[in-house]
Amino acid sequence: MKGIFKIASLAFCFTVAMTLFSCSNGSDGGGALLGVIGGGGTTTTPETDNGGGTTGGTNPTTPTPTPAVTYVITFNANDGSENPATKTQSFTAGTPQNLKTIAELGFTKCGFNFAGWGVSAGASQASYADGTSYTASANITFYALWSVIPVYNVNISVNPNGSVTATPATATAGTEITLSNTANAGYEFASYTVTSADGTAIAVTDGKFTMPAKNVTVKATFNAINYNINVGTAENGSVEASPTTATVGTSVTLEISPASGYKLDTLTVIDDGGASVTVKGTGNSRTFTMPAKNITVTATFAVLSIPTVPQNVTAKASGVYCIDVSWSAVDDAASYTVYYRPKGEERFGTTSNIRYNGTKATVPYLREDTVYEFYVKAENSVGTSDASKIVSATSCIPAPTGVHASAQGKGYANVSWSAVDGGGNTVSYEIYAAKRDYSYKGEGDKFLCGTGKGVYKVVGGLSSGAEYYFYVKAVCGTKTSAYSSRSQSSVLIH
Repeated sequence: MKGIFKIASLAFCFTVAMTLFSCSNGSDGGGALLGVIGGGGTTTTPETDNGGGTTGGTNPTTPTPTPAVTYVITFNANDGSENPATKTQSFTAGTPQNLKTIAELGFTKCGFNFAGWGVSAGASQASYADGTSYTASANITFYALWSVIPVYNVNISVNPNGSVTATPATATAGTEITLSNTANAGYEFASYTVTSADGTAIAVTDGKFTMPAKNVTVKATFNAINYNINVGTAENGSVEASPTTATVGTSVTLEISPASGYKLDTLTVIDDGGASVTVKGTGNSRTFTMPAKNITVTATFAVLSIPTVPQNVTAKASGVYCIDVSWSAVDDAASYTVYYRPKGEERFGTTSNIRYNGTKATVPYLREDTVYEFYVKAENSVGTSDASKIVSATSCIPAPTGVHASAQGKGYANVSWSAVDGGGNTVSYEIYAAKRDYSYKGEGDKFLCGTGKGVYKVVGGLSSGAEYYFYVKAVCGTKTSAYSSRSQSSVLIH
């Protein structure tokens, strides 16, 4: 049985050897089987030469590998801030590899963003993005392309009650902006409103906001502060403030009420910084302007005395049969009374028709061309003063005042004057002209050149090339006033 297996094994080996020989020898039959199968089950290695014969026992030569090709990518900062301005990166030919990022290269440019890599320094568009994959096929230089970082404005809206400052006042998107404010006296800061150019509201936290990619407008609200007006308690009188609280610039009224038989002696208005506040007015009603501080009002009252006698009393005709009486103010006087009589009569009297205006009174409806005498008394709650000295004036039609004239076309002049109070009577006017005379007289005779009821008149009948002065009379009924003073200057007629 063992011999049978050995014969089968030898037959198998012979078949394999013949197959290999046939494959290696080709079809021309010129080769030879260099190894034989021995009975011991071993083989020998064939040795061949190029001539088809057999040689000793040498192995075939192994081919040498081809070296890999390497390319260099040069990165140029292209006016960036890194030193050196160029850096490199090696690439294996045909093998994809990521370009170094701009952060790895350290290239920056102040005020600019990196926009990608161009194949020339002046490229208008990037060919490769930051850190993108690239397959090298040659040495090449890439140039950093830069885009300007937009700078936006922080616009401050003007507010009359305070001011706002932004730091910085211009910034790129994403920058933190800090706002500060100063309120004017009498105001306090309330809030900020920040709006971008497209109307979007920007959130402000603790006076800070993040700059968007647009211009913004900042508005601040300042509220007026209400200050208190404190009125101290006084003896023998009181003061009431209206209003009792006020904002800066508000007009405050002080109404003073002395007790019977007393008068205001002193009135002080002091702010809480100790400064005096100016008070305007006289009598028992005063005003002041509210400062940016709380106020304290203090008043004292003194015993009221009988008024002293009015001084500097005068009387003069002021209208048709009207006479004005005037005098100087008297301390402690609450009112005045004018007494009058036609000169030569025994008793003085007064009338409700008298029109009072402070320290002046107009006495109307007097007899024409009559001399009247007047005196004045001052009164208060305590008593009445003695009579002033007696003064006198004649009731009449007073002459107009303030006469002016100017040329008005060929042979004409425009004349104006102040009206005369008719005291309820109709008053008209007569206008007179006098040709200027360069002799010792100064002017020629006056002649009537116009009449009217107003306070101006265009008059004619004048000689061209001559100079004239003008006068005006007031007429009431059948009575006429004296001439006015002549016009302030002569008029040359065209």
